[in-house]
Amino acid sequence: MMRAGAMPTGGKLIRFGGPDRETREELARFEYLARQWHDRGRSRRMLLPARLVRRGGEAVAAGRRLDVAPSPRLVALLDASARASRWRRGLAAGGAVLVVAAVPWWLTTREAGPALAVDEAPAGGGLPTIETPVEEPVPSPSRPVFAEWVEHRVIPVETLRDVAERYGVSPGLVAKWNGIDPEAPLAPGGTLRIKPNARPLPQQQVEYEVERGDTWRSLSERFGVSLSKLRAYNPDGGKTLRTGQQLVVWLDPKPHPPPSERKPIPDFSPRADALSHGSPNGGWLENGLQLPQSSLYRRRKPNLMFGSSHTIRHLMRGIALFRRDMFFDGVVVVMDISRRKGGSFPPHKSHQAGRDVDVWLPTLKGVYKQNHLGKDRKPQPNEVDWYATWGLVKGLVDTGEIKFIFIEYDLMAKIYHAAALSGVPESTLHEVIQWPRPKFAMGGILRHSDSHTRHIHVRFRCGPRDKDCRD
Repeated sequence: MMRAGAMPTGGKLIRFGGPDRETREELARFEYLARQWHDRGRSRRMLLPARLVRRGGEAVAAGRRLDVAPSPRLVALLDASARASRWRRGLAAGGAVLVVAAVPWWLTTREAGPALAVDEAPAGGGLPTIETPVEEPVPSPSRPVFAEWVEHRVIPVETLRDVAERYGVSPGLVAKWNGIDPEAPLAPGGTLRIKPNARPLPQQQVEYEVERGDTWRSLSERFGVSLSKLRAYNPDGGKTLRTGQQLVVWLDPKPHPPPSERKPIPDFSPRADALSHGSPNGGWLENGLQLPQSSLYRRRKPNLMFGSSHTIRHLMRGIALFRRDMFFDGVVVVMDISRRKGGSFPPHKSHQAGRDVDVWLPTLKGVYKQNHLGKDRKPQPNEVDWYATWGLVKGLVDTGEIKFIFIEYDLMAKIYHAAALSGVPESTLHEVIQWPRPKFAMGGILRHSDSHTRHIHVRFRCGPRDKDCRD
């Protein structure tokens, strides 16, 4: 970025503020629908209804203002859907349909800019139809599709070299793409447009309340941030820290490698007579089994952590798989399961049959404190380690005994991106994660549920001994 008030030496003006996230996410959902339609032979049964045609046209028009180009298959899907719609046929003569006016405009007048997917728009500005489908490369299921260009938000004391190294490119290229002086300091809060070779997750800002005994150096080690940067993030922090003082820390989330030694999973064999009866919202628990103490996790309220034998066994196994496959040295906090005999458990609507488990979202290095457990101080979304969250979800799913895992829809996208950037095949993402399908669409094990912003809600399947249990 450039000094405040300076004009770029060339290229486009860099605008302060981030992109329209909602527009990009809406486009991503329509791109997903277009990909499904294309992969299934462009079936007429998968064409969009009129209301979605209108929404798709609006999303594409909004994306045009962000220099985001639609893929050819999305263009083809919108056009084929509009042609098949009675709504469009009834109104096309009056020019009242958004798609009729909008589609040629964003095909023929868009400027070069970052695209939502790797595909390019068809040459010549013509509108592809179902009779003349566009030939385009279909992404391999093992390679997630990313935008060709990304926008990076500058954080305090970040240099052009810092930014370039994050994305695996040279500082000179970053300066050229953005028309800025490579020697000028970057303005915090500004954005840079980058065509990356590496794709990290965005940096995350967290707040920390100083405790007795904390020093600048000890906190530098705690968070894995250089002493000079930590002080620069807090220019008014003073020479000596005071108990209760609030500090700001910027953390750079990174994937967790597998442990150097992959140890076998212990055999978890709890007693087998804890049985789940009925449904999660109207069941009960026979001989409830309490989740035992373990180095794998911390228990928040043990007197509210009773489950079926099947649930307790596979909960422990799932967390152990996560620990085995990902070197995450943070804390996993397990919350409510069920009461000893199950049944009503306010304020929960479910958690009645010993098969629902709440688990705090794993946090970035240095965030968790011992007193968080006693204070019930759940993690904020900006404190969450999304790579570790994907690892936890994967460990649980790998048990083969998970019916659903619930989380807020917008946070699901963060898990998806962390998994994709870790090299997880697109076919696996599609199988496990509901996003980018619409919020209330069927599909995926990880699904949307309102108010699940600080924990995941894990629902286990009925066990083989749970005879009158209902999934």
